[in-house]
Amino acid sequence: EIKRRLREAAAASAAAEERSTQERQAVLTQAVVATEDELWRVQSALIKGQAWTLQSTSAAAADPTASSAEPVRKFKWATSLDATPVFDLASALPRENLFDVGWGPSTSAVMRSSNGSLGVFFVNTGKGAVVLKGSRSLAAEAFAGLLSARLGIPSPRWRIMSTASREGSVMLARLEHLDPSHFAATALSGQAYIFVNSFIPGQNLSQFTAETSHEFFGPDGAPHAAGLDLLRQLGRIMALDVLLNNGDRLPLVWENRGNAGNIIVARTSVGAKLYSIDTQIFPITDEHEGKLDQYLTKVITLLDALVATGATAELPQFAAVRTKLLEFLHYDVGLQGSLAMQQGFLDVAGTARESSLTQFELDHWRELLRGVSNDLVGLDAVVPDFVMAVWSAFAAHGSS
Repeated sequence: EIKRRLREAAAASAAAEERSTQERQAVLTQAVVATEDELWRVQSALIKGQAWTLQSTSAAAADPTASSAEPVRKFKWATSLDATPVFDLASALPRENLFDVGWGPSTSAVMRSSNGSLGVFFVNTGKGAVVLKGSRSLAAEAFAGLLSARLGIPSPRWRIMSTASREGSVMLARLEHLDPSHFAATALSGQAYIFVNSFIPGQNLSQFTAETSHEFFGPDGAPHAAGLDLLRQLGRIMALDVLLNNGDRLPLVWENRGNAGNIIVARTSVGAKLYSIDTQIFPITDEHEGKLDQYLTKVITLLDALVATGATAELPQFAAVRTKLLEFLHYDVGLQGSLAMQQGFLDVAGTARESSLTQFELDHWRELLRGVSNDLVGLDAVVPDFVMAVWSAFAAHGSS
């Protein structure tokens, strides 16, 4: 059995070396990165070959305290079932550099998230955690991430990885080694491209209890200053959602049940911060037979009411959000909480008139994504004209 395994290992090593020789000069990883400090950059970097050899674990020496009658332990191939490292969400810290991960032996643990139909996996890389995510709407999420960064609304940093690239192959092999069920490698290998996201240490709103809500927001119905700041941040996220028609999160101008899991609260050195995750564009085009005009009318009605009342009266749309938050958080944000959300929304809408966001910029983002691959999933949903139509409504009606 040992000889058979050694022959298989030698054959696999030879095949890997042959692939390395053929691919070393040509394999590129194209990635688009969005951060809070820089809107985007495109990196085409040669993935440098790394020496990967099959390693076996030598037999443990016989216990010197054991009797001489005990047989010496024989060689045993180590498997992923012998010791499965555990990813610890409570202690994990984000990896700063999303490039040059390596996916070597320092990549020591993987855990599946309960969110994400195509698989979302937390991975400990040795220098911090990253999140690997498959998506059927990858381009639509990437475009939303660029807009989020452009507006200064916190969201995870990210890049796009080809699973067929040399880096992708090494990553999948490492995940298969770490995960005895092979679920992570199987789920992600079915995607041509995946996200490598920054890990955000925190809690999503669906995990909040009444006690957690009181800690972050303050007394029921009367948020403290830090709580009002969080709710103002939430208003900014809702403005982003309106620009993208991302109606999954909160029922502001949509009729939906909401999804509190797509908002993360993270502690920072300057206080708590809200992050929008899983955001994407759902464009409405002229092909929808008047649906775009209906949507823009809803948006303009909301903007006109916000400008007219400012932060002095709770609007019905935000009262509906307040009710939904009561369901999610087991906590009433109160009138002042609603007014804080309204002010946050106006913070974004009010900048549209003087903003430099242009059609050219949005079109350029689409071309960047097309440059990754014409077949990038979700690319059809990247319709800059839709965002610019809503942004124009913000500019015309979002300030007095």
